[in-house]
Amino acid sequence: MPKFKKKPVVIEAVQWTGDNLLEVMRHTGQHTSATHFKWEEYEDIVSREGLKVFPLEGKMSVSVGGLDY
Repeated sequence: MPKFKKKPVVIEAVQWTGDNLLEVMRHTGQHTSATHFKWEEYEDIVSREGLKVFPLEGKMSVSVGGLDY
């Protein structure tokens, strides 16, 4: 079987600290499921239920400092 070498990919990222929701939203954009909330409501939901992001791979829960797959 042939072998192939994959080059590393450079990406831009923002690390979730638990206190930088606006910075994360500016980087990732707001998912359509959250657009009907006022900002204060959205902050409250994230504080209670945790942060969710929606990359191409599907919905992911984010923990402070990284991703939970």
